[in-house]
Order: sequence, then C-alpha cells, then structure tokens
Amino acid sequence: MLSPSDWLSITGIAVSAIGIAVSALVAIWIVDTLQKKLDLTHQLKDHFSKEVLAVREQYRNLVRDLTGSSQRPKQIVNNFKMTGIYANDLLKLLNTQYGTPTEILQPFQTELLSIATECEEYNNAYRRNKKFQYRKVTIEAIREFEKKHDRLFYDILMTIYNE
Repeated sequence: MLSPSDWLSITGIAVSAIGIAVSALVAIWIVDTLQKKLDLTHQLKDHFSKEVLAVREQYRNLVRDLTGSSQRPKQIVNNFKMTGIYANDLLKLLNTQYGTPTEILQPFQTELLSIATECEEYNNAYRRNKKFQYRKVTIEAIREFEKKHDRLFYDILMTIYNE
C-alpha cells in the first residue's frame, strides 16, 4: 500500500507531466499559428509581386506596340488609359497594404504618354484616326525612356518585400 507521501510524489509527477504536455501543446499551437500567418503574408506578397510584374509587362507591350506596328491614335490613348487604370488600382492596394506611394508611376505614365502623343506623326494622324507609325527619332525616345524608367517597377517590388 502506498503511503501519503508516495501519493503526493505521484501526484506531483502527474501534475508536472500534465504541465509539460500542456506547455508543449501551447507551443505547437503558437508555432503553427505563426507559420500559417507567415505563409499567408508570403503568399500575399508573391501575388502582389506577380501583379506588379504584369503591369510592367503591359507597359512593355504598350511600348512594343508603339515602336513596332502602325496604330490608330485613339487606340494608343485607350491602351494607355486601360493600363493606367490597372496600374493605379494596384498601387492603391499596395499603398494600403505596404505603404507604396500611389504616385510612384505617375511621372512614368505622364511622360511616356507625352512622348507618344506630342509628336508630329501622332498629331497628323489624330484628327482622322488613321493608322500611322512613329519616326525613328520618336521610337528611340520611347525606347530610351523605357530603359531609363524600368527600375521603377523594381522599386515597387522592394517596398513589398521590405515591409
């Protein structure tokens, strides 16, 4: 038969074992919760990064269209408008989530549109909305502009991943 001191020892061991088990379960729960939160945060950043790269690709396609084939002036303005809306909506979300400046692409958008629309060949074709091609000087200005400002998209990506 067990003495009262034996029962106290057994009870003490049982309480310690239960305490260790509860502590282990709480630790596992905390680690699992944190890991899920980190995974969701990483997935969200990856999603937004893909969207930024998609906007960059849209602008690259826009430049490719401007410099490669003949287009109608109103089609060019429409393409700029649609790409700009998509980019601005994305930047609003990025601003809310990561503090990315919403106006980071405005100089890029404005200057590129200005190069594309404030040239003689564009203005000559605008009234009748007839197809035209840019002169080599304008094409070079567009390409040079694109090279100079391509880093803006990397700056946006850095604000996402540095958050």
